[in-house]
Amino acid sequence: MSNTLSKEEKLRILKSIETDQEFRYSLLGALGLTEILNRLDTHAKNQENILAEIKKIWEEVKELKEGQNKLWEEVKELKATQNEILKEIAKLWQAVGDLRKDVNELKETTKNMQKTLERLTLTVEDESKEVIAYRIANELNEKINLERIFIDDEEINIYGVTDDLFVIGEATVRLGVSLIDELERKIDKIKKNRPDLIRKKMIKVIYFDIATPDSIELARKKGIWLLTIKGDITQRIIHETS
Repeated sequence: MSNTLSKEEKLRILKSIETDQEFRYSLLGALGLTEILNRLDTHAKNQENILAEIKKIWEEVKELKEGQNKLWEEVKELKATQNEILKEIAKLWQAVGDLRKDVNELKETTKNMQKTLERLTLTVEDESKEVIAYRIANELNEKINLERIFIDDEEINIYGVTDDLFVIGEATVRLGVSLIDELERKIDKIKKNRPDLIRKKMIKVIYFDIATPDSIELARKKGIWLLTIKGDITQRIIHETS
């Protein structure tokens, strides 16, 4: 018997290989190729898994890139905000510098004004001593030397004595109520702490350039002689101290 297949059988076998999967695998198994196919199937599945993982990684990379872009945008906005803050800080420091300059200029102006006021006050004080001494000498026939004294570190601008008269007062550019109260307090202090400076008769006097109306009224009530270079503002009164 011949083992050679006929042409029809060969065609039928080829047709079965193309169309019949079970036959095809059986034939491959008979030929020892099943394990190879299984490996190929496993490899194909592994490839699919790898491709799926790669796809997943690319998705994650895409999300990471989007997050990175968003982060850069936020950094950019933060940098812009920081630049604005730095500009505002620079403006603030400039304002502080200008303020310090203004304060220093104000201090210098105040210092100069104080010096001017001190010089003016000294001028008024010197002038007051000459005018008051002259008036007392010519009108009361009392020659008196007026000077500045200190009682417990407290200054009295005008003070002078004769045998039974003492003159006490202040010299100022601008007279207010507070200076009148201060003079009365100083007189009380002298009477209490320095009776050796007191005489039987007393003249209270304030020499000034300008004065408030209420200070003039109060001085009149207290019996204080107010005068300027032009003349008397209130009457001169000689007080008895004993």
